[in-house]
Amino acid sequence: MGGGGNTGTKKYTKKGERKYKYLQSKVIRFYHIAFVLTTHVLLATFSIAVINAGKFNTEDSGSGAKNQLRLAGTEMFLADRTYRPQTHSAEFLFQIKRESIYQKQPMQMVVAEKKTRQKLPSKLMELNEEYMLVVVQDIPEKWKEIVIDIGENELYVDTNSEVKTDYLLTKDKSEIVQTGEWKQGAFHFSKEKTPSKNMSSPLDGEGYLRYYAERQVQAADRLADGYGADMDRLNQNIKHMDEQIASLESDKKYQTDKQQEITNSDIKSIKGQQEGMRGKLSEMKLGIKQLMARKGKLVEWLRDHPA
Repeated sequence: MGGGGNTGTKKYTKKGERKYKYLQSKVIRFYHIAFVLTTHVLLATFSIAVINAGKFNTEDSGSGAKNQLRLAGTEMFLADRTYRPQTHSAEFLFQIKRESIYQKQPMQMVVAEKKTRQKLPSKLMELNEEYMLVVVQDIPEKWKEIVIDIGENELYVDTNSEVKTDYLLTKDKSEIVQTGEWKQGAFHFSKEKTPSKNMSSPLDGEGYLRYYAERQVQAADRLADGYGADMDRLNQNIKHMDEQIASLESDKKYQTDKQQEITNSDIKSIKGQQEGMRGKLSEMKLGIKQLMARKGKLVEWLRDHPA
């Protein structure tokens, strides 16, 4: 009978399920729910951490400040690139600017795939004094990032050496041009940001150079067209501002001295904007001139190296 009394003190839900005493209190129930939620959050966080641990963070030097590299006497930045899945190769074209003393100095280079830490066969080819092409072979199929580590020795003229007027034509130039510190840097190129293009068979040395020379000629034409369109818009804006200034000058005839001061200030502001636009026009004209000069050298190279 005593057992029946105990049963009478138990609490049940409407479905006949027993209520646990430690959940009867609202405060205790809150902490229980909070504990369960916290456990789920921790498990989820742990799962995300495990997943991320398997990921490989890549970087890419294809744009922005990382796109330009300064060595001892050479500046270089990426101009074009292509990945060839079928031949497991890639090409990276760099536009370069070298100080005169560095023109004939060879550059040293090592190329590797970052995730696998595998050194890759590579070749550095000179298109002309403004372009260099790096061709990389045997790239792993599941590559993530290619690193191009490149460098050169610092050169300087030894002022203590006896200067000979014909030293550039003799072997004695080593007495004047001395080698300094080693300067190097690296480019990083990710697979996801490198355009891919299939090619049934690899090109030969000059074939690669012709391919990129033609692409740079086409790119120069597109860029020049873009500059031309921008210059047309700037000229139209300057002309429109001339009309605004003429209208404001005409309005001054009917204005008080105070109003004329405000109008003169507006005219000065408009003329300042025009000067800025004219400055941009001058920069664009110079840019087009330099662009066409580079294009001319490429066209000349293509003419001298027919397919």
